[in-house]
Amino acid sequence: MMNIYQVEPNKWVSNILIEAITGLTERRIKEYRMYAWQEGIHFKHASPKGTNGTTAKLMYNRIEIDRFFDNNKRVS
Repeated sequence: MMNIYQVEPNKWVSNILIEAITGLTERRIKEYRMYAWQEGIHFKHASPKGTNGTTAKLMYNRIEIDRFFDNNKRVS
C-alpha cells in the first residue's frame, strides 16, 4: 500500500519553491526583489551562521508575497 502525504510549504521558502508556487521566473523574482519587495518582509538572506550578507541563501515569505499581489491593482 502506498502512503500519500500532503505537505504545506513553510512560511519562508527557497527560490525553487517560490517559483513553483507563484509561477514567476527567476528573472522576474529578481526584478520584484530589486524594485518592489522589501527585504525582511518579502525576502531575506538566511545563513546558519547568522550572517545576512549577499552570499547567504535567499528565502521568500510566501504569505507576504501573496498579500503583495492581492493588494496591488494593475493599472492599464
